[in-house]
This record gives sequence, structure tokens and C-alpha cells, in this order.
Amino acid sequence: MDDFRTRAGTLIGDYRLDQFLGESPLTVTWLAEQASIRRPVVVIELKPTALDARESFLATVRAQAAVDHPLVGSVYEAVSQPDHCFVALERLPGTT
Repeated sequence: MDDFRTRAGTLIGDYRLDQFLGESPLTVTWLAEQASIRRPVVVIELKPTALDARESFLATVRAQAAVDHPLVGSVYEAVSQPDHCFVALERLPGTT
């Protein structure tokens, strides 16, 4: 099993992974910052071992992007490339 915590401080796309929040069987979640504009975000990555779930992951992201509600983070960007897939979301105040 990978220890994703060791990736803190690295960049994926325009996003610096700051703090590991947790993982599920398919994803890893981070508090992050969009480096170019210093915007706080949440990044959810599809694990490399789960890339076969890409279409389901992206369908969920599209559904979330269609929701406009103060308790649902806005989707800023979704990236799907052959070797990785992630989404950057609005970081909402509160605890995890």
C-alpha cells in the first residue's frame, strides 16, 4: 500500500498538495492550493490502481458540477489523462 502522505508539497498540474486528508479504496483527498492564483482548494485524485473507474469518477464530478448549493463545493477543474485523473474543488469552511 502506498503512503500518499509523502507527496505533501508536490505539484499536480497547477495544484500544490498541502495536507493529506484521507483516502478511500479509489481516491486520495488533499487540502491544496492552486499555485498560480494562491487559491485554497480540495484535490481528489483517483488512485493509479483505480484508473479503470475513471468514467464513474468523472460522472460523479459532472453531477457535482451541476449542483449550486452553499454546502457543495464548486468544481474548479477536472483533469483526465492516461496516467492520472483528479478534480479540484472549492474549499469550504468547516472541519473534516
